[in-house]
Amino acid sequence: MRGAATRVARTVLAAVLVLTLASACSGDDTERSGETTTTVAPETTTTTEPPLDEGSQVDPLYYVPTVGDCFDRREITGSDNKQADVLLMLDCQLLHQYEIFATVAYPLPEGGDTAWPGDDAVRDVARADCSTFFEAYIGAPYETSAFEMGYLLPPEDNFGVNQLIGCYVYDPTHDRTAGSAQRAAR
Repeated sequence: MRGAATRVARTVLAAVLVLTLASACSGDDTERSGETTTTVAPETTTTTEPPLDEGSQVDPLYYVPTVGDCFDRREITGSDNKQADVLLMLDCQLLHQYEIFATVAYPLPEGGDTAWPGDDAVRDVARADCSTFFEAYIGAPYETSAFEMGYLLPPEDNFGVNQLIGCYVYDPTHDRTAGSAQRAAR
């Protein structure tokens, strides 16, 4: 009998505690008129686009990639009020979107034919060759790096003069980053 009485006493005690806590939590807020509640604003990420005069504008048709170049892709209004794509070459210490970590020459056939081989053929060379230079420049293997890789293909309209593919890195978690990715080891 003693065990049953102990269980009942514990159950009653637990019920009293629950009711006491519930009434304490549901108290009238007017009693605490001296207290104030503040809300912390959520963290925001601000990206600032460097002004066009911070760098030099290059027509993508004539750009020859160079290892270490940092740049943004921009769309500007031309003199004829039409939108034009440009590459804005920037100092790597400024906020920028991309950085060239390697260049790869598209292999021309033995006869030296400079006819456009097609987007797929040029992308296949970029995919196969760019990744071989990634770790040496970044300091970490592509598979574990925080950076992503992209390719700046030579333009079809100028392929007879420029067959150089630009291999670039970018940080997928930020619109722009400041500083070079070279030897970042991340």
